Amino acid sequence: MGHDHPDQEIKFLNRNPPAIPEETVRRLALEAFGLEGDFKPLVSERDQNFRIRTARSDPFVLKISNVDEDSGVVDLQTQALLHLERVDPGLPVPRFVRTRKSGTSTWMKGPDGAKHIVRVLTYLPGIELSKVSLTSTVLRDVGKTVAKLDLALRGFFHPAARHELLWELQQVPRLQPYTSHIPDKLDRARVERVLADFA
Repeated sequence: MGHDHPDQEIKFLNRNPPAIPEETVRRLALEAFGLEGDFKPLVSERDQNFRIRTARSDPFVLKISNVDEDSGVVDLQTQALLHLERVDPGLPVPRFVRTRKSGTSTWMKGPDGAKHIVRVLTYLPGIELSKVSLTSTVLRDVGKTVAKLDLALRGFFHPAARHELLWELQQVPRLQPYTSHIPDKLDRARVERVLADFA
């Protein structure tokens, strides 16, 4: 995070996802991945995502990466999923849908001319944990799956694996300088108090 230049600081705080028109995305999905069907926008903090349901009812997720996303981080995500596919094919994680050229991604230009990485993954149906009772059975199943994921990633390494992640708790004290961007004084004071307590 340690940005020294104000422009870099603002870029760091700008999490607006791409806003590429759905019709443009539909065209790319068909041309690059051979997919067409019903498109439903999905909520995302940084990327622009669509769930695609084809005529066969196979659901997919098309991800358009934020132009400010480090390409090394995108490659980390890709390589980790490919590693899991090789090591534990039965693990319930998304799988890549290959492009017509057998790649895991393609590029797309946004309305402003910026180039975005585009990937398509299989869609994993399920229920959000916040919407189910956290019984001991549910917690045991979650723990079991996380343990299997951890074992499958054992030995996996990528140069971008130590990138700074905003939501990582260890980063919390480093967020303090950014509270100056909170315009409301009361809100800013509350956030600063939480950060101080955490530190």
